[in-house]
Amino acid sequence: MVEHATAVVPGGDFTPKLRPWNTTYTQVGRDQYRIDFSKPENPSTLLLTSANSTYQRMINTYHYGMGLNGRTAYTSTSNVVGKNLANTLVTYTDGVSSSTWKWIEFFFNTTPDTGFPYMQQILLSGDETLLNRAEAYAELGQFDLALRDLNTFYSTRVVNYSASTDAVTLEKINNFFGISDAKEGIITAILAAKKK
Repeated sequence: MVEHATAVVPGGDFTPKLRPWNTTYTQVGRDQYRIDFSKPENPSTLLLTSANSTYQRMINTYHYGMGLNGRTAYTSTSNVVGKNLANTLVTYTDGVSSSTWKWIEFFFNTTPDTGFPYMQQILLSGDETLLNRAEAYAELGQFDLALRDLNTFYSTRVVNYSASTDAVTLEKINNFFGISDAKEGIITAILAAKKK
């Protein structure tokens, strides 16, 4: 896994392959964010597919969105870094229900009046690849490298990220998750990051 994930970034720096949550995405409007998120030329998009789907039509109703607890976990300081995350959410008129609202439906016309809805879905991203490599490093007992990858991930997710104060450490992992074993703690932190 380490070898294959590292091959994604021959220069060794994963940052250009990560989604720019705490920079570009915070500066563009909702519609541009949706375009930028799923466009094929996005450097973080490693594997993309297009499928016949009406999912985007359904996710926009609060029934399929996340409630207050989901929204809080997705954006708040409830993470190992202890700072707000720059994830993009849309809150509905009830003020509680939210969605990531990141998918765009593309309608393919077969005639002037009919057609099929399609949606591009990212099957593998630079973010996921980096966290997979971090998990592999942890499994191999290379904890410094696993933490380095986890910190690279959070550097693009945390609002006003500072490497000197926001870096994930074994101490922070122990304090947040209550796990003193390095391997178990790092893997738990990585799995929690994958949910964000």
